[in-house]
Amino acid sequence: MRKIFILAFGLFVLTACSTEKNTNEDKEQNQAPQSEDYLERYPNGLKKLEGRKVNGKRHGKWTYYYDNGMKWSEGKYVHGERNGYAIVYYENGKKKIEGQYKNDLRVGKWKVWEDDGTLVKEIDLDKMLSAEDSLRLELK
Repeated sequence: MRKIFILAFGLFVLTACSTEKNTNEDKEQNQAPQSEDYLERYPNGLKKLEGRKVNGKRHGKWTYYYDNGMKWSEGKYVHGERNGYAIVYYENGKKKIEGQYKNDLRVGKWKVWEDDGTLVKEIDLDKMLSAEDSLRLELK
């Protein structure tokens, strides 16, 4: 009889805990996402970076600027991870690097330009990288 009571009590506790956990998860899923625009400025007042946060994580297009106001880079985030295009610019506004991210990792073919706009190289990240290509992509 004592064993049956202990077993029944244990099942009751497990059921109660899992029901409470599911209720909390349901509440989180039913809450509307908290969305806010984010803007940071340099001491001189010019934009430093801007984008949107959803539930405290970067989401959508984010843009970064040099302290002279020129665009430094832009890219796409999905729920805090880099997913989609990414472009880095020289201070003169010409493209420096362009490619794609997937799950916070660089993937596929990336292009690298000189500051005069001349395409230097297309680098396939699905293949083995040379040290030179690694430096070109600023992978350090």
